[in-house]
Amino acid sequence: MKQFVSLYNFNTFLPTFRLAHKSHFWKPKVSQAIPHYMKQTFRDPFDYPLRTKKEIDEQLKSNPPTYQVFAEISFIPDLKGDNLHKNSEIAVYVNISEMNLTPKQRDRFIYLIGPRYKGKDEIKIKVNTFNNPLQNIEKGKEMIYELFLEAIRAPCE
Repeated sequence: MKQFVSLYNFNTFLPTFRLAHKSHFWKPKVSQAIPHYMKQTFRDPFDYPLRTKKEIDEQLKSNPPTYQVFAEISFIPDLKGDNLHKNSEIAVYVNISEMNLTPKQRDRFIYLIGPRYKGKDEIKIKVNTFNNPLQNIEKGKEMIYELFLEAIRAPCE
């Protein structure tokens, strides 16, 4: 009876052979050749016509916004007892239910704030545009007011 004798130890030879022939290619996630004006843009998913600026101005004259905005600034206590700014970044909080929005306006507001909406009525927006925290608070309030104005363009019905 003939006995087969192996010249190679396949347990160690095959894995090194397979690893030696792996090649890695860089694949960009976004095509670099597509100009910005040809890239995909997402449309507003709501099919109703938006109200005009004149209609919004009339509504704001008769019923101005009454929501409250809260700002949070982080401080680090110094050894002398003084408070130092950790950085200029602030967090601005606003409650959606205080804005008195209709259901369509509320849905539009939630669509506009995007991933900042976590299923709760309180929205948090972080601002770090300026070096001064007080300027960042004003910028945060402006951002929320612009979102509010764009949200109330939805019909009141």
